[in-house]
Amino acid sequence: MRILSLVLRLSLSLLLLISLVTVVIIGTESGTQALLAQVSNSTATEDFELTLHGVSGSLLRQVNAERVSVRLGDSLYEITDVVSKVSLLALLSNELIIQQFSGSYTTQSKDIGNPSVYFSSQGVIDLTANHHLDIEWRVDPTSELESLLAPVTSLNSQENFWLSGKATISGSLESISIEHELLSPVPITSSGTVNPSELSYTFDHFSEQIVLRREEAALFLLSTRLTTVGDTSNLEAELTTELVANRADEGELSLQSFAPSAASANNLSLNSSIAFANRSANFSVFVQTPDLLTTVFSNLALSSFNLGPLTMAGRLNQTPLGTTAFTIETLATSIDGTPLTASSRLEASANGLTIERLEIATAGNSITATGSANDGLNLDFIVNITDWDEFVPGASGTLLGEGHLSGTASSPIATVAIAGSRMGYKSYSIEAISLMATVDAAVFDGTFSLKDAVLFGDAQDPINVEGKAKGSPSDHAL
Repeated sequence: MRILSLVLRLSLSLLLLISLVTVVIIGTESGTQALLAQVSNSTATEDFELTLHGVSGSLLRQVNAERVSVRLGDSLYEITDVVSKVSLLALLSNELIIQQFSGSYTTQSKDIGNPSVYFSSQGVIDLTANHHLDIEWRVDPTSELESLLAPVTSLNSQENFWLSGKATISGSLESISIEHELLSPVPITSSGTVNPSELSYTFDHFSEQIVLRREEAALFLLSTRLTTVGDTSNLEAELTTELVANRADEGELSLQSFAPSAASANNLSLNSSIAFANRSANFSVFVQTPDLLTTVFSNLALSSFNLGPLTMAGRLNQTPLGTTAFTIETLATSIDGTPLTASSRLEASANGLTIERLEIATAGNSITATGSANDGLNLDFIVNITDWDEFVPGASGTLLGEGHLSGTASSPIATVAIAGSRMGYKSYSIEAISLMATVDAAVFDGTFSLKDAVLFGDAQDPINVEGKAKGSPSDHAL
């Protein structure tokens, strides 16, 4: 019994000594600095390193750091003005209570003016099960960032630019739940889960209304929803929204006047599938009113073409040679009720653009092109018209044109050959027509012929005409 009592006394004394040493280590500034340095050294790997600079305070109260450097592979991130308040006594009950953890980070992106990101967080982490962490953040405005995001606003946005949000992280190490709310400049709510072991995620993002502005015009995106599902290898995304345009001459912007309707809801949808390893993406798009996308943000007045609903599917990928290939497998719409389809494969590189295939077709007419547009133009094209009635009601006949485009973008040269037959409109007709010419910005040089042409009405007998033309507009200037 005396030996047992001695052992207990020695054990208690040892525990007391260990506790005292621990308190001395974490309760003093020098002890805290030494402990954090040891943690930094022991966790450093080839791809990760955490270094604290200018550490002050103690782990029992508050730890401050002038700068925290985090190295992930070849990337280096630095967080300044770090403040950490944690309750270490909660560790005895397997909890880590974060009373405050805040700091700032200056992004290394010159394109947006290297803005600073400020964050503050607090929460409780149960080391055996669930955790809960609240984070608030904001980004200092820069002129570059303001210019980039200036067209994207909401009706309730403040005049002064601000980028801010807040998030709540909860769940367990097997499944982490994230709720995020972008507060400014556009309210967007996001919710989803992350599986840390599989590095997979599922998120849903929603905004009641987003306004895209160009000068005095605006495009409303109402009830916009983006869902994403993916991992480190793949990403599936789906975007749906309702488009409503507002021109400058339509009065002041008002969300009430653009309430979503069941008939027009989700009149734009986009689906995409991205394979990171193959550097490729498949996509499909549906737009109920495609003219809205151009009337607000360009000078094109596509409304005059009376475009119908547009569907498009294609693929974007990087080739082994480092070029980017853009393929439109199908594009379908209508112009004034006439169905129109298109397909293409374009390849872009630092040297220019290569058109492997471009085809635009209606039921009776088509245009195809192949070639390249680099330092010089080298394009071949074919125009095949078998149904003039699609363009001019009441017209008839066929027309086949072939051509080659050379020169440069600023000084193109076109060589064309055109042949038509049995062309007619009302009382006018041409049995056959041909044209061969070379045209550039300064000179026209070609030959033409008309066979059995009626050009002045039924009273005229058919005539044949052959001729040659050469010259430039400047030769005939007044």
